[in-house]
Amino acid sequence: MAWLIYDLVPSSSETGYELQKTRTVYTKFTKALDSITKPEVGNVEKFMELLQSKVDEKLENAPINQTIDSPFGDG
Repeated sequence: MAWLIYDLVPSSSETGYELQKTRTVYTKFTKALDSITKPEVGNVEKFMELLQSKVDEKLENAPINQTIDSPFGDG
C-alpha cells in the first residue's frame, strides 16, 4: 500500500495555496489495516479527568453532585 503525503503550500501566484506531494510511504496492507482498525487505547481515568475538566470549563456554575430522589417513590 502506498500513502501519498501532500502539504498545503503557498502558490507561486501569491493568491492562494496548492497541494504539493512531499513524499510516498510504503506499508504492508495487513499491518496498516491492523493499525487503523485496532488502535491502542489510552488510560480511561486520565481521559475521563480531561473530559470532566473541559465540561467544567463550559459550566457557568459549579456542578451540584447530589443524589436525586426517585420520582417513583421506590427508595
